Amino acid sequence: MTLNELNNIPWHDKDIEAIDAYYTSDKNEDSVEYDGDNCESILTNLGWCKIGDGAFSDVYVRDDYPYVLKLSRRPDTTFAKFAIISRKNKNKHFPMIGNGKIIKIGKCRYVAYLIEKLYDLESSKVSLMSEILTRISNRAANGFDRSAIVIHSIPETLIDAAVIIGKCAKLINANIDLHSQNIMKRADGTIVISDPYVDSKRIVGRVR
Repeated sequence: MTLNELNNIPWHDKDIEAIDAYYTSDKNEDSVEYDGDNCESILTNLGWCKIGDGAFSDVYVRDDYPYVLKLSRRPDTTFAKFAIISRKNKNKHFPMIGNGKIIKIGKCRYVAYLIEKLYDLESSKVSLMSEILTRISNRAANGFDRSAIVIHSIPETLIDAAVIIGKCAKLINANIDLHSQNIMKRADGTIVISDPYVDSKRIVGRVR
């Protein structure tokens, strides 16, 4: 997919429509049932281990599975749109993300994604990489031509990935969020941008 084709992406893919329809059926979209301790207990008994949490989601892993489980307890159509971007690009610096599914664990409802298992980038590299990729993405979001963005210290394919993230940000009404935890690597060392956006409408007032 080329940058000129980004406007033709069907952003309202089936998984996004399902998520939106599910949450907008409630008068208050943030009234989703949530009992994190019970959920973690159930998943722990099934062999999963929680390795991360954020404002909207938790991430679980099993040693014997090549993917992680991301559970979102609030609408997260921004991530759903990034999943589409990652599928429609052959860029190796985007993760493999499965379709979003609405599941029930105990009494709680979640949007679930299976994502390829990634690993933390070395602390000596990740801060600088975060700074560089954020700068590239912001330039792209502000209309810089790709040919004007040249940084010799990182691969061209990684620059392309950051440019796509920047170009897409306005299209999906998202803010770029390339902090250190969102830049990871595969077992072979390939750098992967795992979750580069935050919904521009949800920056303020995010609560767990």
